[in-house]
Amino acid sequence: MPACCACWGPRRAARTISPGAYDAAGPLTAEPDLLPERRGYYLRGFQAQLESETPHAVLYTLLDTWERTLSTLAVFGQAEEHRSIWEQATTHLDLTADVAPRRLDELETYLDTLEAFLEEWSARYGA
Repeated sequence: MPACCACWGPRRAARTISPGAYDAAGPLTAEPDLLPERRGYYLRGFQAQLESETPHAVLYTLLDTWERTLSTLAVFGQAEEHRSIWEQATTHLDLTADVAPRRLDELETYLDTLEAFLEEWSARYGA
C-alpha cells in the first residue's frame, strides 16, 4: 500500500465521510450524491478500493465527496466544525495551497513525458 494510503484505512475513510460532515450536509441539499442513504454505498466502495491492488484510487472519490460535503455545509455556515479534519488530511497528503506550484510543476513534467512517449510511439507505429 502506498505511504499516502497507509493511514487511510477503511476505518479512517469511514470516520471521514461518516457521520459528521456527510450526515450534516445531506439534509441541506438536493444533491443525490450527498443523501444519507448513499453513505453505506460510499463506505463499501471506499473499503473495496482500499483492499484492492490500487488502494490509492480511493483518494479522488473520497476527497471529491468530502469537498462537495464541505462546500454544501459552507453555504449554510456549518463547515467550520468539520474543516480542521479536512485540513489535516490535505496537509498529510501534501495537497495544500503552498505546495500547489510544486505539484503543478510535477504534473507538467509528467504530461511532457507522456506527450514525448506518445509522439515517439505514433512515429514508430504510424498512428
